[in-house]
Parts: sequence; structure tokens; C-alpha cells
Amino acid sequence: MVRNNQPVMVEDVVKVLSYAIGAIGFLSVARHVAPLFAMGFSCLYIIAAVIDYRRIHFVPRWALTAAAISFIVFTFKRMGAENFVLPSIEALSFLLIIKLFEEKGFRDYMQIYMLSVFLLAGAALLSIDMVFLVYLVLLTALCSTALIFLTYYSQDRELALQGGVVLGITSKSLLIPMVAAPMAVLLFIMLPRTSYPMFYFFNIGGNSATAGFTDRVRLGAVSGIQEDTAISFRAGMEKIDEGQLYWRGIVLDVFDGTSWKSSLKAPADFSSLPWVAGKRIEQTIYLEPYENRYLFVLDKPRNISLQRIQRRRDLTFSQSNNITRRVKYSASSVISEISPERSIERDLYLQLPPELSGRGAVKTARKIENLARRLAVKNDAGATVSSMLSFLRKGNYRYTLSNLPLTRHPLEDFLFKYHRGNCEYFASAMAVMLRIDGIPSRLVGGYRGGYYNDMGKYYLVPQKNAHVWVEAYIDNKGWLRVDPTPADNTEVAGKDLFFAARLLFDTFSYYWNASVINYDFESQLSLLTSVRSGIKQLGKPHFNFAHGKESFIRYLMFSFLSAGGLYTVCVLMRKRKSASERILGLFFRKAGKLGYIKMKSEGLEEFVMKISDSVLREKAYLFVKEFERYYFRDEEINAEASRRLKHLIKTI
Repeated sequence: MVRNNQPVMVEDVVKVLSYAIGAIGFLSVARHVAPLFAMGFSCLYIIAAVIDYRRIHFVPRWALTAAAISFIVFTFKRMGAENFVLPSIEALSFLLIIKLFEEKGFRDYMQIYMLSVFLLAGAALLSIDMVFLVYLVLLTALCSTALIFLTYYSQDRELALQGGVVLGITSKSLLIPMVAAPMAVLLFIMLPRTSYPMFYFFNIGGNSATAGFTDRVRLGAVSGIQEDTAISFRAGMEKIDEGQLYWRGIVLDVFDGTSWKSSLKAPADFSSLPWVAGKRIEQTIYLEPYENRYLFVLDKPRNISLQRIQRRRDLTFSQSNNITRRVKYSASSVISEISPERSIERDLYLQLPPELSGRGAVKTARKIENLARRLAVKNDAGATVSSMLSFLRKGNYRYTLSNLPLTRHPLEDFLFKYHRGNCEYFASAMAVMLRIDGIPSRLVGGYRGGYYNDMGKYYLVPQKNAHVWVEAYIDNKGWLRVDPTPADNTEVAGKDLFFAARLLFDTFSYYWNASVINYDFESQLSLLTSVRSGIKQLGKPHFNFAHGKESFIRYLMFSFLSAGGLYTVCVLMRKRKSASERILGLFFRKAGKLGYIKMKSEGLEEFVMKISDSVLREKAYLFVKEFERYYFRDEEINAEASRRLKHLIKTI
């Protein structure tokens, strides 16, 4: 801790700030580079700091220059059309270490700051999340402070300042980014945007996709996803009943005995599909990158507002390529157990593998077929569905993610031997038995449930909520959603402090993505429309308080907060006067009332001697001599001295 009367070398302050800036610059990209490279950078950073602390620069500059050139050449060889961001960042990091090892002057410190800023810019190409904002604020504050001390350093390297002066300069330098922040926000809002973020063009190597669904789902393979706590997507919407949270993604209709896949279906016009009756839910979804192209939407989707997507009759949406970076889209869905459809490809939805269709292993087919026939209700597809659902959910079958029956005949072993499995086994068993009984069926892959964030008004859906369920086709009705997996498989969100803290942090991340990352031309138009509407409302002579109570309170709070923030900035910007300046101001105001104005070129005693009234001149002279007794000794005017000086001013 720096004491007010303790001298501090300006060079030491510049070094500390420079190493802090370098550390922030590299930390902003550390999670994206290779772990071995990050460890090497950390070791070299510590060695450079020790060398600077002990002032032993034993590495010649020519050797450092040769190392820098060699690494840059190596970086150019590694670069390719699909990987040039990360090699560039590693090259900048290496150049930063080289500069830290050198014996530094004014130009070297400036280069350290520049390299650190470039590293932060590189981090923006990879991921602009809430952590990036923290690094941006820290680097801006440190750079503005370092540049001021570097100015002193450039004038006199041996300059020493009192600790109080150092703290004062530091506190005042932090006002620079505070004053610049409102203008930066205004420019961010007003500058023209494009519908396609510019950073995505450069972000070839960033935001790598995570594990997710594929077109083929093998029995037991999804358990790895169901143990993954990473976030799959967030859905801004109203809170609904937990039992209605089925997030549709993929429809699987071809089964080969051990895995399901999706047949290639041509895009369809949704306007030709029968209307689904039920509650309409609007969603704004932020889908994280994953290794497939399907978009997830609540229950029975009707539309998605996203360009260049494919819509299919099975109510699924997909892009032409895998989703390798975060995607935002709005969707409209209807909550309903049934999706009406007049006609279907019955042969497709009744398909069975050879061993289950009587053309293969007869023993396997016979056991599953006998069970399906036993559970069937003659001439009543709805009753047959209910019978199978009750058998799987209320029988002696249990849900598990461990020790799954990964055998040559997984369905037979699940139904008749192990009696345990995850959602894939339950859904596959029911779909196959329905097909055996002549009822068209298919599997739907997506997510089940989610954690509702009351602060942000959105659902948080992790990868572990991955789920598959069944849709059975009932003649004259349509596709009926059936979930044979036991209800106790869905984990209930914890209410502990850790979970609450995670939700709070995720709220900030959600609004950061919604308000900053996805701020585009459409958002600008919406904001402009709101502003124009507000201006028109101001021009009207009345305000409907009954209908606009919430808006009125919101605008009132915003006005108070804006006024408070502006007042705080003005107070911080206003230079706080010392005790001697305040007392001298009182003296000059008193003299001004008596008709005596001090010129800028006059000294205090010279000013007093021009007072014509001898009595006033003597009293003023007494004040000046007492004031100079403190001022010229560079002593702080304490409370007692301040009272004495003010008393002398009153006697004038």
C-alpha cells in the first residue's frame, strides 16, 4: 500500500502498470490458445518480471529480435484459410513476452500497450462474451492511467512523486474512461449496423462447436450428452407448465435394430399444413454452437424468423451447414399433444429392420412381437398407445444412464433381461412395438424441461436435458406426442446458493448476448421506432395512466437514474479545492464586496497594500501574514487554523 508521504519512483509505477496491462491482454485470449503455450507464456512472464525487478537484463536485444522473427516465420507457415486467428494471437503473445524481456524505454512501453490491445481485439474475434467486457474495462482503465505516468516518465526517468500524488493521479486518470464511456455507448447505438456481424467473417477458428445431436442416434450413445452440464440454448419466453417443455429438434424415422436416423425429406410449405389448436408461445432463442444443423423450438413450431433455413413437414427446421457459432432466432409455437396431418407415408413410419419384420432372427422378432400383440387393443390405436405407455412407465423398468444394454439385440435385452435404460431405450421400444401393431410411429429428438430464470424471464436448457420421445399417428387425428420414459428422470433444479449465483451470472450473460452481441440493424430500427413513438407521446396533451402505468414508472426510474448518474459524473469531474484555496476564495469574495479586486499579476501582499482604507488594509494584512505562515511552509491547514483564518476574514 502506498503511503501519502512515501516517495515513489515514476519508473516503478510504469513497470507495474505495464506488466498488469500485459497480463490482462494475454488473459483475454488464454482460454483459446493451447494449454502448453499458455503455461510457457506464464513461465516466461514470471521470469521477465523477476529480471525487471532485479534490473538484470542478461539477454541481448539482437537475440530477442532473432527469436521474434523466427516465431513470426513459424506462425506464417502454420496459417491457413481456415486457421489464421489463433496463430496470429500466439504470435502477438510471443512478441509481448519479447518486449517484456527487453530493457525498456518510452517506445517499448508503448509497444507493450499496443500489443495488449491487439490481443484483446483478437479475443473479440473469438468470443465477445461477458468475460471480454471485464477485460475491456480493466485494460481501458490501466492503459489510460499508464499513459499519464508514462508522460512523466518521458520527461524525467528519475522522477519521484509522493504517494499521495501517485494516488491522486491514478484516481483522476480513471475519469478518462468514465467520461468516454457514454460517448462510446452512444456511438455503439447509432453507428450503422449490418444484419451479418462483421466479426463472424474473421471468426473462422473461434467458437468451436460442442457435442450435440446427429442425424443418427445409436441406443445408449446419448448418455454422454445427458451427463454434460454445458448450456445448449436459452429461450426468452413466459413461464409455462413443466410438463409442456418439449423442445423439438430432429425427427428420426428409420430404425436398423440398434440406431435411428432421419430420412431425407424435402422442404415443405408450412402454410399447407393443418392448423394446430392450442396455446401460442413466442420465443427468442439463443442457440449455442454444436455439431449439427438442427434448430430447437418449443413443442409444435409454426414458424422461425431466420434466413436461409429449411422447413419440413415433420415440423423441424435446419440450416444448410452445422451451427458453429451462436445463433439467435425468434419462433412461434403451439402447445398441443396432437399435430394434425391428413396423410402420411405409412410405409416409412411402419418400417422395421429385418430381424423384427420376420425376415431375420425369428427368436428376437417373436419375443418382441408377442409382447406388442399382447399390449395391443383391437381396432383402437389410442387404447393401444395408452396400454404400451402404462406398461413401460409403470412396469418394472427403471431409468438409468449407467450399465446400458449395449448388445447385438439391445431392445430385446432391455425389454426382457435388463429392464433398465435411458430415454432412447424406452422410446425405441414403444415405437417399434407400435409399428409391429400397424400404428405408424417415429422418434423426436430434442430437449426436455429447463431451468426458468425469473430475473431474465428465460429458460436455460443444458445439454444434459437431451431427450427423445415418441409420436404415434392416430387416424383422423394426427401425430400424438407420447413420452414413455419414467417421469423421475428429469433432474429438479437445486435451490442452493451456488445454483442461485449461477443463475444470476447467467442473467448478465443472457442480456449481454441479447443487447450487445446480437445488436443489429433490425434492433436499431426497433429502437428508432420506440424513440419516435416516445417523442410523439410527449407531444400529446394527455397520458393514459391506466394503460401505461408500468411504462410511466419505468421512464420515471430511468429519468432519476440518468439524472443521478449525470450528477455523479459532474461531481467526479469537478476539481475538489484544497482548504487553502477555499479560504483564499472567501478572502477575495470579501474584498470584492468592499470594492477591491485582485489582478492575476498581483501578489497577496501587493494586493493588500493597494487598499486605501488604513483600517481595512491592516486587518487584511494580518490575514495575509497568517495565511502565508501556513502556505509557504507547505503545511496543511487544519480545522483550528481554518477557523482562525475565517475569523480574521470576518473582521475585515
